[in-house]
Amino acid sequence: MASLFAPQVDRLHESHVHSLDQLTEMVHTSFYELDCRYTTPDRCHTRALAAKFKDSLVSMVDTTPAMFRRTDGASSRSDAGTFKIMWQITGQSCIQQGGREAMLVPGTWAVYDSTRPYSVNVLDEDSRFVVLFLPQNEAYAWGPAIPRLLGTALSGKGTAEVALSAIGRLLDDQVTLDSAGQMVVQDSVVALMAAAMRQTGNSDASAQSRVMNPHKLEQIREFILEHISEPDLSAERIAQAFSMSRRSLYYLFDRMGETPHAYILGMRLEAARKSLADPREADKTITQLAYEFGFSDAAHLSRAFHERFGVSPSGWRAHRRM
Repeated sequence: MASLFAPQVDRLHESHVHSLDQLTEMVHTSFYELDCRYTTPDRCHTRALAAKFKDSLVSMVDTTPAMFRRTDGASSRSDAGTFKIMWQITGQSCIQQGGREAMLVPGTWAVYDSTRPYSVNVLDEDSRFVVLFLPQNEAYAWGPAIPRLLGTALSGKGTAEVALSAIGRLLDDQVTLDSAGQMVVQDSVVALMAAAMRQTGNSDASAQSRVMNPHKLEQIREFILEHISEPDLSAERIAQAFSMSRRSLYYLFDRMGETPHAYILGMRLEAARKSLADPREADKTITQLAYEFGFSDAAHLSRAFHERFGVSPSGWRAHRRM
């Protein structure tokens, strides 16, 4: 079988790029042919940490807003088909394939197919996601589920979460596996994701009708950002603003494994994290930032921030200044 990935990618490889030319070269060298574009070319940076195992590859990507597109031409020139699974860790991304699109938020995942055109639009600063590249002939058990899942955001709970944990460990430079161990990991991840895909097919028809509307979610996201400093921002206010019932709003978030409250909190924390890293806002106190992003006080922000990111707001600010 032809190699899916360039030989320059060894077992563990790290890349840092700061321009569109560098990004394009890195993607073509380390992964495969994609059209790349930074949404904010005046401030662009991408870090990719990649590890090969058996016939597969896993990569963790930190990037500023960017667009990655697989064209008809590139798809037709591919000498080997690949399934890709993308888990959103921080920030948000929109994936389009097969006439559908999925808005990924932290805790969700999507699957897409390298033999068909697709696009991945990374929307937020400091976004992080993990991508698994798996040869299609190694994922024969996925085949029947793939067509209905393309362009769909899925909950990352359960077996999908276990699979992410397993492949994430391969990005630790202290972990070394021989060929037999790599085969075990690949086969285990294939089985776990097959189970996750089967779970998505066990919902009834009414649940299937509640597929997340990415356009509506983007409108809700903009509404939250506009009112993020208001402590009373709630599911009830959002539902009223969009002339929908509270039940319908919860249905909208249900396929992502989120609640509106958790989504609002996540956006508040992401906004605070970006401000803490912005040197132009270095003179703002933690208390000022807490009120600016709708927290009741500095202690509320600090507690939620540490639970989400594993570091205090002041610790994150100090780290970003290094």
